[in-house]
Amino acid sequence: MLGIVCGILRRLVLVGLHFQLLEATRIGVVNSGLSLKPRKSCHDMARIYVIYGQGGFITSIGMANLASRIAKLYPLSKVTTHSWKYPAQIVDDIKTQSVSTRIMLIGYSLGANAVTWISNSLGRTIDLAVCYDPSVLSEVKNPNLNVKRLLLYHNEDWEPIGHAIMTGPQVEKTDIFMWHLAVCYSEALHQKTLEAIKKVMV
Repeated sequence: MLGIVCGILRRLVLVGLHFQLLEATRIGVVNSGLSLKPRKSCHDMARIYVIYGQGGFITSIGMANLASRIAKLYPLSKVTTHSWKYPAQIVDDIKTQSVSTRIMLIGYSLGANAVTWISNSLGRTIDLAVCYDPSVLSEVKNPNLNVKRLLLYHNEDWEPIGHAIMTGPQVEKTDIFMWHLAVCYSEALHQKTLEAIKKVMV
């Protein structure tokens, strides 16, 4: 009887070790003496700021949803949402980041204007800037050479808000025609943004 019990326990231990090894393989870790270490990932090197437009969260729910999607895709990155009114706070936070951290700025409406103010206030590299229909009702700045890539979603509809344009060799302009308040919900634009983020994270 004792031999049977020992045999069963031995099998349970082996099965447990087998599944532990499978899990280690699945998450891409090295199993050395059962000491599992997480794989080093580029995802922990990104800091992503999503900036709301005039009216904050209420008028920028599409941007809040985008920020949530980005955070789920890159769980080891830090993704935060911000008001367009306080660009200096974002500048100060970026200055605390490691030089190896990838910085991305995404803004809608006046938040897109703020993207240009923030990037121009810094000497360090901005890996990606995305501007969803920045507003002609406030200043926009052409990007400096520290901005590696800037996606501009330029609205050509009839409303008096939005429509601002910035220029530069790193600016990629996509013309759209839709209600300004709908721009932040555009799935097509979100997909373009997510694809651009993916290229930064490679």
